[in-house]
Amino acid sequence: DSDSGCRRRDDLRAVIKEVSKGVVDSTDAEYKRCVSLCHFLNVNGFELEPEGTWESLRTCRIRVTSILAWIMSCCDDVGLDGKPRDPNTTADSYNHAQKMRAACTYGYGRLHGLGSVPWQKSEYSGNMIGNPSISEDVSIYMVSLRKKKVRNGEVATSARAITPDVLAALYHFNNRPEVSEIKPITRRKRSEPVDPNQWGGGRSRLMLHAVYVIAFLCLLRFDEALKIQVHDIRRINDSCFELTLPFRKTSQYGEIKPFVLHEFPPEQAHLCPVRALSAWLACSRITKGYLFPTITVRDQIGDSIRPMV
Repeated sequence: DSDSGCRRRDDLRAVIKEVSKGVVDSTDAEYKRCVSLCHFLNVNGFELEPEGTWESLRTCRIRVTSILAWIMSCCDDVGLDGKPRDPNTTADSYNHAQKMRAACTYGYGRLHGLGSVPWQKSEYSGNMIGNPSISEDVSIYMVSLRKKKVRNGEVATSARAITPDVLAALYHFNNRPEVSEIKPITRRKRSEPVDPNQWGGGRSRLMLHAVYVIAFLCLLRFDEALKIQVHDIRRINDSCFELTLPFRKTSQYGEIKPFVLHEFPPEQAHLCPVRALSAWLACSRITKGYLFPTITVRDQIGDSIRPMV
């Protein structure tokens, strides 16, 4: 009947809300911590009403200018008055500028419901619509700021591509006897200094090399490689594995063809998935759960129900 149908819908909404609660709450907390634009505008005389809340920014005609001024005040080497920044104060990094812009995008898009539509003039009403943080002016300024940061010596943020040469260097280093040895658990005092070069033990290095090789050969994103479970791999014979992924970002509805991983010749041992997987499985003795679980600081395998992060 209608009452039971309504109850089922209410129960479903409650389940969906509870499941998504962790993601929503963590996102809100992270961005709300960074969203201090209203306070900045009030301090600098933009006179927002009422009480400088996000609600007042919906009708504020200086939204794009205020975003640029906020980012500029923290991250640029030029002040809002056009003069060089005080040498006693340090400008924040370009990464921080990106976070500030993301906070604005989130504030307007989610808290105000303006979505991710670029800031533009409506052909019908003639008014500006969309998310002011996604505007051409803000984008041009961010590109300019990044170039300025690079010229001033700030390291540009970019991902380093894994190449066969990098994998070869890792393979040969990790197979040194003093590095690859599986050492027994030893206790040490917290105050005892730690050598930064001794960041992992034999198990950690075996596992990481297997992750790198699988991700490299199968063109996987790192989170896709880390979520592989033991039942996703099947040993066909001594020189071949089959890997079947239940999910990929580019194939979100399944029907992913399996990867057939063959043994490589000895001169390409650093790229061989069969050697890497065989060594890791023999060392870890994992039979269920995630193939690449967490590793403790003492180089011990943690809970196999959670993947390495």
